[in-house]
Amino acid sequence: MAASSIRTQFNHALQNMIPGLQTMDPPPDVEAADGHPNEDVVIDMPDSEGRFPSSRGGPEGGRRGGGGGGGRGGGASMEEAEAEGDRDQNRGRGSLADTNLSNYLSEGIAELLLFVLILACKLAYDHRLGLTVFLGLIGTFVHHSSSVKREIELKEKRSVLSVVMRLGLLFINIIFIYYALQEQQLYKCLMFLPPNIAVMTLWAVLWCVGITDFVVKYSTLILKCLVTLLPGSVLSFKKRGKIYRALEEISQMYRLLPAFPMWVSYFSDYRESHWAIGYFLTFAYVILKAFTVYRKQKDLRKSLHDVFIDVQYGISPSQDQIRRVGEACPICQDDFQDPIQLACKHIFCENCVAMWFDREQTCPMCRAQIAASPIWKDGSTAMSIQLY
Repeated sequence: MAASSIRTQFNHALQNMIPGLQTMDPPPDVEAADGHPNEDVVIDMPDSEGRFPSSRGGPEGGRRGGGGGGGRGGGASMEEAEAEGDRDQNRGRGSLADTNLSNYLSEGIAELLLFVLILACKLAYDHRLGLTVFLGLIGTFVHHSSSVKREIELKEKRSVLSVVMRLGLLFINIIFIYYALQEQQLYKCLMFLPPNIAVMTLWAVLWCVGITDFVVKYSTLILKCLVTLLPGSVLSFKKRGKIYRALEEISQMYRLLPAFPMWVSYFSDYRESHWAIGYFLTFAYVILKAFTVYRKQKDLRKSLHDVFIDVQYGISPSQDQIRRVGEACPICQDDFQDPIQLACKHIFCENCVAMWFDREQTCPMCRAQIAASPIWKDGSTAMSIQLY
């Protein structure tokens, strides 16, 4: 009795110290599957994905499964749930890491591009004179090249006055270049001699090679203008495509040569590096140049060979074949002049189809391939700059 009264007094004291304790309900008894009260208190907490273990057959499901076998099944299910949660957490961490890496790379690339832009602005300002000269050379070349090509396409309808003006302007441009840069004596580069430059730095080599390359291309356009001015009685129009191609191949071969001594002088200069490095780089450049010249000379030999042979694209048709197709050439829309029948059985004027194959490889009617590559036969000039 004494112990019971002491316990009662202690409970009253706790209720007075903690307000509202007397109103709290006792926790409900949790019954197991066999109907007996379960003394364990199970707290069902959500995992990282917001799912409860009881919904996946977690610990509570295992306890509700009954005897020993049910308990083991519940424990295995709990382990599977924990493993799946770990895998989901690892996947989340991997995705987050990939996102962070992607953001880091994109920010780094953006910063690098901004730095390159700033550096390019600095270099453009430091070399503004040279860049202005090269932009002027490029614009002049593009304009005159397109104009000469357009006059070549007109054939007998070309404007002689326009061609003469192009020829004169190109010649004046060459004279002006060498007059403005007479102190550097860049004309020596055309004769494979060193210019009047004290130290052949990288920028000096690029400057000399670039100026010389444009001068050679201007000279090539002048030669094409002279061929265009020739009357048809001196040089037939159907043979001019092969002349234009030969001139272009000769020009491209020659453009390979002036840069050779300047680059050899630059690579063999070992004042700031070991002599072995200079000899090695010079040898590597010589090998590269030899391979380039060998490849280009094959194209040059073929173009020169084609100049002296008369290519036949077909055979002469009979009068019956001409009457069946009509009396007008599909290209010039005029009466046939020296008609020729291609392998695809279509008939054209020989001059018309020969000039057509200066620009195309296929028949004008059925697009069957008849001729070889027409590159450079239309009077076009290479746009690339031969820097090495």
